[in-house]
Amino acid sequence: MFEGAAGAAQVPFSIARVFTVCANKGAVRGDHAHYRCTQLLVCLSGTILVTCFDGRLTETAFLESNGRGILIPPGIWATQEYQKDNSVMMVLCDRGYEPEDYIRDSRKFVDFKLGRA
Repeated sequence: MFEGAAGAAQVPFSIARVFTVCANKGAVRGDHAHYRCTQLLVCLSGTILVTCFDGRLTETAFLESNGRGILIPPGIWATQEYQKDNSVMMVLCDRGYEPEDYIRDSRKFVDFKLGRA
């Protein structure tokens, strides 16, 4: 997981897809990993707790609307917990939407990380 400035000049990849997620306090989103896609998460309003798991270690960080983002490389399980009503997260991706790129089952994710998938 990388935390750093999220200005356009700071995005470390060519942007292929952009989307936003709007949610209220208590909502949990994400809860998956990608085989190939890299994502940059940026909070546009509110506060979002991001939890990342690489198969061994877990890291957490708060995203707030301060111009900073969190880079999620492929092979990282990420979950976002919305801390305030009307929070908005923008996601920049280096790939278009590919359903087969998602790992949505935590057991499959662990198998993938252990080289069993």
